[in-house]
Amino acid sequence: MPRQMGSGTLGWSLPSIRALGLASVCWLMAERGLAVTFTVTNSNDSGPGSFQQAILDANASVGPDTIAFNIPGAGVHVLQPSQIPMITANGLTIDGFTQPGAQPNDSTGADNAIRLIELRGPGAYNFPAVALWVTGNSITIKGLIISGYYAGAIRIDGGSGHLIAGNLLGMDSEGNVATLQGMAIGINGSASSIGGVEPAARNIIVGSSYIWAVSMGPGPGHRFQGNFVGVGPDGRTPFPNLQTGVLVDSPGGLVGGSAPGAGNLISGNTLAGLQIGSDTVIEGNAFGTDLSGTILLGNNGGVYSEGGSRNRIGGSLPGQGNRFVANGAGIDLMGGDSNVIQGNLILGCSHCGTGVLLLGTNHLVGGTAPGEANWIEGFLGTGVLLYESPTTGVRILSNHINNNGSGIADYNGCGAGVAQGTPGNPNYCQSAPVLKRAVASRDGFRIFVSGSQDSLPVAGTTEMQFFEAGDDVWGHRFQDEAAVFLHDETLAAGYVPFEMVFGMSAPLKPGTYLNATATTSYGTSKFCQAVPIDSNVPPRVLGVPEQFVLFGSGAVTLDGSASIDPDGLPNGAAISSFAWQQLGGPPVTPSSNSSPTLSFDPPQPASYGFNLTVSDGLDTDTTTLIATVYVPLEVVSPASLPRGRTGVAYSSRLLSSGGVLPVQWSVVGGRLPQNLILSADGLLFGTPLGRGRYVFSAEARDRIGEVVQQTFTIDLGRGTVVVPPRAVR
Repeated sequence: MPRQMGSGTLGWSLPSIRALGLASVCWLMAERGLAVTFTVTNSNDSGPGSFQQAILDANASVGPDTIAFNIPGAGVHVLQPSQIPMITANGLTIDGFTQPGAQPNDSTGADNAIRLIELRGPGAYNFPAVALWVTGNSITIKGLIISGYYAGAIRIDGGSGHLIAGNLLGMDSEGNVATLQGMAIGINGSASSIGGVEPAARNIIVGSSYIWAVSMGPGPGHRFQGNFVGVGPDGRTPFPNLQTGVLVDSPGGLVGGSAPGAGNLISGNTLAGLQIGSDTVIEGNAFGTDLSGTILLGNNGGVYSEGGSRNRIGGSLPGQGNRFVANGAGIDLMGGDSNVIQGNLILGCSHCGTGVLLLGTNHLVGGTAPGEANWIEGFLGTGVLLYESPTTGVRILSNHINNNGSGIADYNGCGAGVAQGTPGNPNYCQSAPVLKRAVASRDGFRIFVSGSQDSLPVAGTTEMQFFEAGDDVWGHRFQDEAAVFLHDETLAAGYVPFEMVFGMSAPLKPGTYLNATATTSYGTSKFCQAVPIDSNVPPRVLGVPEQFVLFGSGAVTLDGSASIDPDGLPNGAAISSFAWQQLGGPPVTPSSNSSPTLSFDPPQPASYGFNLTVSDGLDTDTTTLIATVYVPLEVVSPASLPRGRTGVAYSSRLLSSGGVLPVQWSVVGGRLPQNLILSADGLLFGTPLGRGRYVFSAEARDRIGEVVQQTFTIDLGRGTVVVPPRAVR
């Protein structure tokens, strides 16, 4: 009966297995396709327990297998084999972290991995020239230090599913970088990963002298994530790769990512930090700075491409944008079609040339959706530079482009005397708008703009974008720079004069300037000549605050036509709109609620109040106008007043109707009994003295001066006798 070990049937009895020894058992397991761990137990050049022997055994195995390490002794074990077999195994993992005492990085900051297995090469032009040369499939290499190989540290020819993680490449365990080293990692396969989103996967890649320190392609689906390139383990000390840091020529490839830990730190490289082919996504990376973002290390260029198309650099969602700091050029795309650059921070320095350089067709820099705009600032040259033919259809939208030598420029294309629409020039020399005037509302949240746009008469429309103008790098105020994007407006193509008012989410600062660009299917223009933004003086409602109309005399008319716009901005002296709203009185149906005058037929005497709001297109003024409709004033109290008694308190009120309140009373003739008084509101009161009949005339006068008079009589009879007090002698 056969005996089993693990999951594989050996077909041998246990005493027989013991007799064969461990090496034979491993050979049997490998032959039958069981996972085997080949352990390196010494630093010998070859022979049992050596690294060379472990590779030979793994190559002879069906796999998947592991090469582990358990070399006696503390500290780093330096392996310098005279020859290293090519790795032809499939599914092999070479794991330097299996050495006792080693541990992967677990920090999102400076790399704290303990790597205790080092492959140290013989130096320039000596053999072996490559440390690990792989032709197998699905190979994992992690936890190693590899340096000093003039033709490269890791070379993978073919296959897919490879993983290179947690290695220190190009620097030895003592911190030295050889003067001539080849490519750190070269993968000529597909769907492989260098690094990853977890801290343990981070590779440190420095000191390469080759064209690229890392090359991935041309197969699809590669990922390059979470690595330090050109920067030492502390994340701040530069150890430059002497040419370009990374090449990813992989359709569907991903460099970085929006997930925490996915972005790479690519800084200090002598040429570009990253070169790409086509159909690659670049997200969440830092180019040119240290890990903290405070030390400027730079690259000669951030991202570079020769003819690559359909790449996306950045994005609108959180974590997708890249940081480019102190690179000679932030992004340099020399050709290709339909590349997208969005949501990136692209900052220059005292010696940095250009933020974004573009050659090719139909590229998009920025966009109109939230998060798509780029921040491009601080370059001695140009924020965005367009090369000559065939650069057309390049749209540059909504970006902050400020404090550069110039905002948007072309290279030897659209100079003086070159007509709009000239073939072979960047974006066909699309003309910029001409701004005539800009006026801001009193609170700064609205702006009136007038001018014209003479775009190429193409099918479709012209997209105009307005910006608060910025400063150039030399401190010149309000040049062809864009500090703040304000508004997007669509116009017909061709020559279009315009006047428009638009609102803003934040108020404009006093003394600022306005500029604009125009975009058609041919691409985006340069920034136009900026104009100052004037401050508006609000309009004023002028009209009779209150008028009085006799009921039955016809329609009532309130007149606001004398309202003025003191400064004539933005549309001249005329008021642009009138709006009436009834506030009080019985409801009426006016002739119009939007004319300078308002007429209505009053259904009854009353006060009819209306708010009149006038606008000059930016600001408003509101005043209440009142029409009081009345009937004639008349006295309604009888001529003969109630009888009184001498010495007894008396009170009676004179009454009127109609007129316009208040009505005031006064005695204008005759005489009142002694001690009686007529108050202004018509109350006759007091304690009268003296019997008899008294005749007097009283006048009622309303608020508008209407007057009526009436003669009244009061009879006083006998009452209490009041004897004046005698003088004391």
